[in-house]
Amino acid sequence: VILGRGFFETQERIGEVSYIVGYRPILIGDSIRGVLAVPALYRQQEIDEELAQRNAFVLGAYALVVSFVIGLALVLANALSRPLRELSKAARRVGKGDLDVVLQAPSDDEVGDLIRSFNDMTGELKESRANLARAERELAWKEMAKQVAHEIKNPLTPIKLSIQHLVQAYRQGAKDFGDILQRVSQTVVEQIDVLTRIASEFSNFARMPERTFERVDMNELLKETINLFNEVQGIEFRSTLGETPAVVIADRDELRRVFINIVRNSVQAMEGGGVIVVELKVEHQVCTIRIRDTGGGIPEEIQSKVFQPNFSTKTDGMGLGLAITQKVIQDLNGTITLESKVGQGTTVEMHIPLLHS
Repeated sequence: VILGRGFFETQERIGEVSYIVGYRPILIGDSIRGVLAVPALYRQQEIDEELAQRNAFVLGAYALVVSFVIGLALVLANALSRPLRELSKAARRVGKGDLDVVLQAPSDDEVGDLIRSFNDMTGELKESRANLARAERELAWKEMAKQVAHEIKNPLTPIKLSIQHLVQAYRQGAKDFGDILQRVSQTVVEQIDVLTRIASEFSNFARMPERTFERVDMNELLKETINLFNEVQGIEFRSTLGETPAVVIADRDELRRVFINIVRNSVQAMEGGGVIVVELKVEHQVCTIRIRDTGGGIPEEIQSKVFQPNFSTKTDGMGLGLAITQKVIQDLNGTITLESKVGQGTTVEMHIPLLHS
């Protein structure tokens, strides 16, 4: 009454029995004439059941609302995260080099702007890569043209001078014109041979001839190579080859040139004579070939450059032999390494997968 409430309830107890008592003011006109107290002593069980039903209804309603909210949140989260997951997958593909990835923007919001920016970025990367590849090709051709011009110019100069000398001797009626003609002819032929060798090496480096793949026994090919150099004075060959065939699928002539080039380098490195050791062994379907010489060796500071095109430690070389050799071995899914110590010699080691039977 004092608080002005229209209804009030309280918990009463008689012994161990609890029950609810409800109070409501009795109004007559605008004045309170009394307070009506209604004890629920005999309806307590019914009231408890009603409260339990009400609580169950309320909790069920809350559970339904919470489930709906969670479901809606999952749907919205999936709708929002799906474009980001696709963007993440596309970024990984771009990282692996696939620049043909194109994503569809699902909306015009921030995520759509991000996807469109990603598409623009991949397009620019693709164009940049194409421009870079084109620039690298142009640079390679320029370097190759420069190298060819440089190599061709060297033999052309003595040819020109020799011809001029021959013409001058003819005009002056030189008595030894026959000897001069012989010397000039010999010089011209030698320089033409140099030009032919230059053209052949550049042609091989550019892989102009088509390869003919066949079954090649590495033991036989190494024996053929050793036999070619057996007559070189002062060079002793020591070979340890396998008793069973070591067969690979390769171009026989190409591999023969590889071995000849390596052995020739070893021979040229031992001007005063020496020993060349050729070893072949097969382990785990991989053929390992070692060619070791007792030459002067290669300084450590230039060993990393020996497989680079246009690098040579010889005055008459063009620096393409070992570059071609490395390319041939790598095209067979193999590897080639070089170890050298000054004064002790050089070892070239090749690993080539064998043909699976």
